[in-house]
Amino acid sequence: MNKYDGIYSALFALYDENMNVKRESVRQLMEYHQRNGLRGFYVGGATGECVTLPNKTRIQMLETAMEYKKNSTVIAHIGAGHWDDTVELLRHAEKCDVDAIASLPPALMAYYNEEETVDYYRTLAEMSSKPVFAYIQAFYKGDILELAKMLSTIDNIAGIKLTVPNYYLFAKIRSAIPDLTILNGPDESVLPGLSVGANGAIGTSYNLLPGVAEKLYEAFRNNDMDDARECQFTLNRLIDVLFGKGIVMWKIPLEAIGIDAGYTVYPATMPTGDTKANIMNALKANGSIAQMLKCAEK
Repeated sequence: MNKYDGIYSALFALYDENMNVKRESVRQLMEYHQRNGLRGFYVGGATGECVTLPNKTRIQMLETAMEYKKNSTVIAHIGAGHWDDTVELLRHAEKCDVDAIASLPPALMAYYNEEETVDYYRTLAEMSSKPVFAYIQAFYKGDILELAKMLSTIDNIAGIKLTVPNYYLFAKIRSAIPDLTILNGPDESVLPGLSVGANGAIGTSYNLLPGVAEKLYEAFRNNDMDDARECQFTLNRLIDVLFGKGIVMWKIPLEAIGIDAGYTVYPATMPTGDTKANIMNALKANGSIAQMLKCAEK
């Protein structure tokens, strides 16, 4: 088994109106995931609102995650809009003794060419005392296969989080780089990712249905495709309601298992009672809340 094989929640950031982390809420959420067998936590990524949160909150979030990690693997996402912020977060993650670090491409957007992107990851890998995960998304305008090949040659690159919906391309990357750890990005297609060689997956929906994601992974490993497909369909029913909505909307169902999701940083707006009710009613109707409650019983 690969050191990083398994399912990771892209951990929600839970904080108050003063941008201080709600430690008790984070503890509850992490224990919910741990009881359901998740391998670990991807802390501070896009689902963790890295684009909008100040370093203060991101630092608190990682420290809280490390406090409650138990035997889980923690991958700290340290990418930020400004290089100085990235370096501060990298040094902090090293002091926290995380298992690995990760970063979206520079500035989190598609502004940079192939050479600049590769150089960014090379610099991170050289600076870091921890293994580094790169992140490849579909918005990249260049040749994704060639980018993956170049990244794989960098010393201290442990793997990539691969968020592309094209599983023909995904399979080509796996075939070309057989020893590289690849973690599937799109939650709605975990099973296709595993089928073409992903070592595991990182996702937003696993915050809410960790037991379903873990059951899918184990069913695939045991060659139980019927069970694996049913788990994928269960995840997708949740995703059908929340896909394309902001992270604040994804946090609403946490109330069903008694977790206070806290505040939403500007410019996102706190959901109204009607908005909450509509989402909860839709998730109740398609069985997602029942699945969450089942996970919470573990």
